Amino acid sequence: IICCLFGSQSFAHERDYPAVIPVPNGFQPEGVVTGRGHKAYVGSLLNGAIYQTDLLSGEGDILIEGQQGKMAVGLAYDKRRKHLFVAGGINGSISVYDVKHGKAVAEFQTGTEGGFINDGIVTKHAAYFTDSFQPVLYKIPLSKKGEIPDETQLETLAMMGPRGGQFWDGRAATLEDQAKGPFLNPVEMNNPNKSAVIDDVKIADYAPLFEEVYGPDAFADVDIAYDNVADAIATYERTMEVNKFSSKYDAVQAGQDSFSPDEALGLHY
Repeated sequence: IICCLFGSQSFAHERDYPAVIPVPNGFQPEGVVTGRGHKAYVGSLLNGAIYQTDLLSGEGDILIEGQQGKMAVGLAYDKRRKHLFVAGGINGSISVYDVKHGKAVAEFQTGTEGGFINDGIVTKHAAYFTDSFQPVLYKIPLSKKGEIPDETQLETLAMMGPRGGQFWDGRAATLEDQAKGPFLNPVEMNNPNKSAVIDDVKIADYAPLFEEVYGPDAFADVDIAYDNVADAIATYERTMEVNKFSSKYDAVQAGQDSFSPDEALGLHY
């Protein structure tokens, strides 16, 4: 099994970086991330093992032994404390390793059934991980020096955005369903049928843009065109232009704002 590294020929020749770096047979490599200097780390889908390699020499060895039932998917590196964060895939874990000493530091369990912890990044304040099958981010808060908190401090952040239960009675399950309603509602836009709606769209200034997105035959089938009108509206409603998700707390954390005395007091309750 090999890892292929791509770059300019001149760079590779100047530094004598190997174009191909081998990893152990049967390793089933997935995620890869660079560390300090020429170090890089590769995770195994098979058993969660971590392979450490030197990108300059191409030599390496197993840093973390694999375990039955574990996976290593996405990797993220925090240079402050030489910590490697590892997404655990189907077992729902996020593992943290000290690469200097080759030992486990912490393991966070998301506790989500049917999830797949896939990829992650590390910022100054936290490590974040995605779940391929759940609309959430998992957050591990970090101190300024990159210290790892207790495992109970794992946070689950909902991927914000409009979701089920549109209209007051919740009859529209999606934004697309909701977008179709007002056009034909007699107390709202009061169009007699879908064809009337599509006829208006055909002569609108944005009709060429609609065809650019949905194809030259975008208006050929009224039902499909009507669905696409709803899709266009829902897509726009999901953008940051409509949902800016502004938060004063986040702005304060980023140094862009400050709390009033009463707001600051409220943090303790």
